[in-house]
This record gives sequence, C-alpha cells and structure tokens, in this order.
Amino acid sequence: MPDERLRVLIVEDDGMWVSTLTTLMARHQPCSIEVVRTVAEARKTLSSQTFDVVLLDMRLPDGSGVDVARVALAAEMRPAVIVVTGGATAAEGATLVRMGVREVLDKPFDPATFHAAVEGARQQRERSARLRDAEASLRSQMIREALSRSGGSVQGAARFLGISRQRLQHILRRERERGARE
Repeated sequence: MPDERLRVLIVEDDGMWVSTLTTLMARHQPCSIEVVRTVAEARKTLSSQTFDVVLLDMRLPDGSGVDVARVALAAEMRPAVIVVTGGATAAEGATLVRMGVREVLDKPFDPATFHAAVEGARQQRERSARLRDAEASLRSQMIREALSRSGGSVQGAARFLGISRQRLQHILRRERERGARE
C-alpha cells in the first residue's frame, strides 16, 4: 500500500521557523518532512525527490524563494507551494501568484490559516492522484483498442493514435515497467 503521508519540503533558513513549521505540520496530519536551508539545497532536493507540499521562505542566504518556486512548479509531479515569508513585496506576491503558488502567508500567521492552506494542498494531491489514475486507465484502453484494430501491429496502432511508432513503443515500455513494479 502506498504511503499516505504528505511529503513536505521545508525551505527555511531560520531554525525557529523550521521548528514551528515542523510542529504545525506534525499536528495537522502524518507527514514526512525534509528540511533544506538554501536555494542550492532546495534545487538539488527537488531534482531528486518528489513532494506534495513545499513550504518556502522568500529570503534565503543564497537567493530568492522565487527561484525555488519556479523549480518546484516546473516539476512533473508539481507540488503545492505555500510561501511563508516575513517580507514579500507586492511585486513578488503578484509574481508568485502568476507562477501558480497556492498561498502566500505573512509571518507571523494564524495557525488556522496555515492548516487551511495545507488541507487545500492535501486535497489537491488526492485530486491529482485520481486524475493521473484516470489518465493512465484511458491511455491503456486507447492503446489496447488501437492494437486490436491494427491486428497487433505497433506501427498500425501508432498510425491509428496519430503518434510515432517510437513514441508508442516508449509508452508501452513505460507501462510494462510500471506493471512490473506493481
């Protein structure tokens, strides 16, 4: 059974706020938490792991949280980004919203507001998982139908689907790998 805990990345350089955010998350629901303190560490971590939620400070020792948000929101498994900051400018706030940041909370914030933002992120994760499952099921059905109509020919099925043979072979290989893992 898959792990149902939220996977949370905290990007914060202030130890007191790391402790506060960790405590608030632990009270909210079961979660696994990873903490990094710089833009460079966040980039490295986001390139090698997936998260459901990124709690992000704007002012970091080696740069801006905007850079981290950009990397997080470009990920294939896009996390909900919640910015927790002591001083985002109006321009930064507007940029973050346009980028797709879920929430911008000013420090200090009301714990109920924080929990509402995290709950929204949890619900987003559930909706995204259901959507991915539905897409995978539909893709499998379409491929089976195309293969059936083409008499089992990958080239014919690819033509029927309007994609290249190589692309269909890649999709079939990924589905076999996914099936082997499950």
